[in-house]
Amino acid sequence: MATRVLICDDHPLFRGGLAAAIDEQDDLEVVGRVGSLAELRDALRGAGTDLLLLDIDLPDGSGLDIVAEASAATSVVMISAHDDPGLVRRAMQDGALGYIRKDTEPVDLLRLVRRAAEGKTALTGEMAVRVAESLRRDGATVARVLVRSSGDTVEHIAHEFEHVLEYLEGVDHRRSGTMLSHDAYETDRAMDAGTRVAREVRKRWRTQR
Repeated sequence: MATRVLICDDHPLFRGGLAAAIDEQDDLEVVGRVGSLAELRDALRGAGTDLLLLDIDLPDGSGLDIVAEASAATSVVMISAHDDPGLVRRAMQDGALGYIRKDTEPVDLLRLVRRAAEGKTALTGEMAVRVAESLRRDGATVARVLVRSSGDTVEHIAHEFEHVLEYLEGVDHRRSGTMLSHDAYETDRAMDAGTRVAREVRKRWRTQR
């Protein structure tokens, strides 16, 4: 059964192009295209959706403001022209599985969409590193996320998270302008290991706010 994808973006050309690329895939199906938060709320109450691709800048508000609400009904991945790891952190803290830049190559975009459809973290290696660096600069945020865990759990999560991020930092994503297939495979393996950590962080963040 194909993954049912809902697209929320206020640019008709981008929305249409993205829908066309997704509909070409046998395992993915676009079930709706909307351009505002109001339309999105109506769509989420309608036909079943497995994955929402959500823009940030919408005519009636920010997509970030609906992430928590939408993620209670379906998996959410942000898709935006913004390049701010702080926005990525906020979206994922509210329940998004990932964040895809609009200039991502189609093959990589579809790979990340499929990861999210499987419930896995959907970030490019480069963005994962940038988010990690942002977290390292903000130790207070990490403490707020993990402080209520037991000591053993904190140590385990911290160790595993650092291991994944150290690996990602060692991957060269710019060789000949493209990622080598081996690097793409190994990055997927690393992100698989990090998926559990990301879920734990989102869960603990929600319980502490």
